[in-house]
Amino acid sequence: MSAISSSSVPNLEHFALDRYQKCLKLGHWLMISALLMGGLCITVSFIFDSRFSLGVQILAHLGTLLFAGLLKIGYVIRCIGAHGLRHRSF
Repeated sequence: MSAISSSSVPNLEHFALDRYQKCLKLGHWLMISALLMGGLCITVSFIFDSRFSLGVQILAHLGTLLFAGLLKIGYVIRCIGAHGLRHRSF
């Protein structure tokens, strides 16, 4: 039997850091996307409401709730990544 060299064994710490980095990027992407789409929904719902049909306004109001929730989920995912990378501030 041949011994397994240390170079052939994957570095588990590297994989963990890579996953936390992906969490951080996903959290940032989700927060930015949710913020932009939520802002669009708020604009349609409250600022330019007279220019849109009732159905579009209802969807915009529902979107405001949905994207607010996604913003919070994105923040939690970002916090998980930051904690895993040993960041001190969240």
